[in-house]
Amino acid sequence: MVGMIHHAPPPAAILAHPDVTLIDGALTAVRQLLDMPLAVLIRFDGADVVLDHVSSHIADTAPPTGHRCPAPGSYWQAVRDDIVPQVMPDTAHDPQAMALAAACPVAFRAAIAVPLRLHGSGAAALFCCLSDTARPMLAGQDHAVVLSFAGLVGRVAGRDPTADPMGRSLRQRIDDVIADRDFQLLLQPIAALASGTVTGAEALCRFRPTPYRSPDRWFADAHGVGLGRALERSVVAKAMEVLPDLPRALTLSINVSLDMLASDDLPALIDGPFSDRVVFELTDHAGVQNPSTLRDRIKRLRQLGARVAVDDLSASYASLSTVLQIKPDIIKIDRTLVRSIHLDPASQALAAGLVHFAQAIGATVVAEGIEHAQEARCLRDLGVSHGQGFLLGRPGSLTALQTRTYLT
Repeated sequence: MVGMIHHAPPPAAILAHPDVTLIDGALTAVRQLLDMPLAVLIRFDGADVVLDHVSSHIADTAPPTGHRCPAPGSYWQAVRDDIVPQVMPDTAHDPQAMALAAACPVAFRAAIAVPLRLHGSGAAALFCCLSDTARPMLAGQDHAVVLSFAGLVGRVAGRDPTADPMGRSLRQRIDDVIADRDFQLLLQPIAALASGTVTGAEALCRFRPTPYRSPDRWFADAHGVGLGRALERSVVAKAMEVLPDLPRALTLSINVSLDMLASDDLPALIDGPFSDRVVFELTDHAGVQNPSTLRDRIKRLRQLGARVAVDDLSASYASLSTVLQIKPDIIKIDRTLVRSIHLDPASQALAAGLVHFAQAIGATVVAEGIEHAQEARCLRDLGVSHGQGFLLGRPGSLTALQTRTYLT
């Protein structure tokens, strides 16, 4: 199953090992961590893409390094341009991605592809994990694992994202976004599945600068140039300004990274009359480096009345490990598990297990990405109490949320 650990060497061990290169070692480690058969580093070279490094669990079937093909119209260019998402659990569910993947010299059906820049030359590249079968459980925490290894390759190999022209430009753009608060917050309802009553909302950040880039890219780039916490602080501060106008009975969920949750920034940002209506959603499960510090930070937030949720929960090792260490107040089931759950007995069994686990630790369960009434009914029958998704309400303005039926 994707995300199950296979005791791959940690980054420090990779660097110390004398007979593997950093890149090859990182590719192998992340491939084993995610239990995927192939990992590759793809470099953009002018109008071409080049397969620079390959790690495969079956050496005889590995594609040849040095293979070159045109970049325009390729799957890799589409990832770089944000045309297809970095996390692709199954190309069969995305006609454009399926067509692009079919034209690749590397056969795959599921992929995580993370853009980075190579040291020295500054060449653009993609750090990719690929599978020839669908991986429906691929989720945000798996993306975080690949992102961390890609960052390791860049940092240790000498990349300083503020030292080259692109890095300076990117840092300046993020500085401007923070200074001008050049983003908006949309509110997506969270509702009780039994009644449809709205009990809370999640604040979703959308950045205004063009060309459009996904929120994940903005936050990843901000952390890459040392502005991650500053950007997150700005978003949390803006979200807190919404609370006085939010119906009194509703909670407001705000996404934060593990780095931000473990910092001492959040208590000061929320301390006040509305702190007991705040839920911090942990969006990445890359690994808790200092559990005792994190628990202390969470304890302080709970003393203020705030709650903690784990977002995108699946059966991956990283996801479950995070839950065990922080014991969240709310567990959010990943949308990849929710999709067509009424047709999949295995997904139903896994969801029921997560509900039982949540009950054991006293956590509320929220299912994300509900788009169909059959999914909502199935989840309700499995014991899931709350849900979120287009069926229950699309992200919108505060005014739109105020028109919904909510607790009083």
